[in-house]
Amino acid sequence: DTLVQFTPTEDGGAPTLGTDDKLAIWLNVDSSGASPVTNLQVKANLYDFGEAPSATATTFTLAAATGTKEIVAGEWYRLTIKAIPNVMNTDENGIITAFEIYIDGVQMRATTAQFTSAMVEQLSGMNALSEDAAAAIAANKLFPSLQEMGNQGDTPTLQGVGFKGSGKLDDLAITDDMPDFLIGGGSSIDFTLTWDANVSAVSYTIAGTTTSIDDLTSGTTTIQVEPNTVVTVAATPAAWYTVSGTGDVTVDAAKTQAITTALAATPDAAGATGLPASVTTTAAKTWADAKNITPAQIAASSYATESYLLNTELLNAAPALKIESITEVATGWQITIKAYKDATDDTSGTTLEGINGTLKVKAATDLADLATAPEATYTVTFDAAGVATATVTAGGNFMKATVE
Repeated sequence: DTLVQFTPTEDGGAPTLGTDDKLAIWLNVDSSGASPVTNLQVKANLYDFGEAPSATATTFTLAAATGTKEIVAGEWYRLTIKAIPNVMNTDENGIITAFEIYIDGVQMRATTAQFTSAMVEQLSGMNALSEDAAAAIAANKLFPSLQEMGNQGDTPTLQGVGFKGSGKLDDLAITDDMPDFLIGGGSSIDFTLTWDANVSAVSYTIAGTTTSIDDLTSGTTTIQVEPNTVVTVAATPAAWYTVSGTGDVTVDAAKTQAITTALAATPDAAGATGLPASVTTTAAKTWADAKNITPAQIAASSYATESYLLNTELLNAAPALKIESITEVATGWQITIKAYKDATDDTSGTTLEGINGTLKVKAATDLADLATAPEATYTVTFDAAGVATATVTAGGNFMKATVE
């Protein structure tokens, strides 16, 4: 367990290993591509099984087991290597010594497997692996020692630690006592999540386990985590809102993560596609909330624009205004108009309420003069039953009335 500054080696310059070396870690710079790539490399054994187990010294690239961990040359990092005396349950079938590697308390993994599927199948068939060991192997978290597989009764020991190159070290400790972050031991820190009233669901995931927060009324929750734990925060915004403050959070100290929402910039951004581009999110939300309409329902409707412009609930067909009757009265003519949601059903269609229409009337004594006769315009308002009436004074024998 030590503080270390890595100085990179160029293009695969692995350290020279001795016959007793069990593991090697170095920072490599690969300059073969368009731009240099820097990554940690580990030399460990790769186990396979044919007629018998076999081990091959192999270079593995390191990556964080959860989240990401960037290594920058010249920066200080806490490097912790934990020895596993035997990957298997007992030494009945031999000994495979391995190591776990941590950088700043974040467990690392190899980007490729250290145990082939054939080797895993063999170990599993012998019931040689505990549940935890099997999970660690599946996640590429165990780095087998470069020493050959041991025999029953062997007692592997760590005899030394060596350093090569021009990097820097500080606070080196070789001990049987595990650091606090590996055993808990009071090292937990607070991670607080907060959210506003426009969030409909909140959850967080740690090491593959997801926890949903059932009661959102408090707007906050605090959990205890180990230093450098990666917490994946997820949240679902309420209708018409977008959310920020989600994703992976590395908790390296007591921290508060705020989940915030904002009204979507456009109805389309809220999922309410299909409305005219001039309609603002505020206007669309006001109409939809009053009519109990969701953005998804708007997007699925073929008549969302007509419904919005008429200020009605969502229509299922093209609406229509129809002149129901023209009746002669003492003061002229009474024209009755009805508004229908369905233009194909003028007897049982559900009426529209509260909309306005324009009635246009022409009258002439001679039918031939009707087309050029002056036009009178009336604004009509439909009542709760979707009915509007207008009394017009028109002389002559012929009348033409239209409504829109």
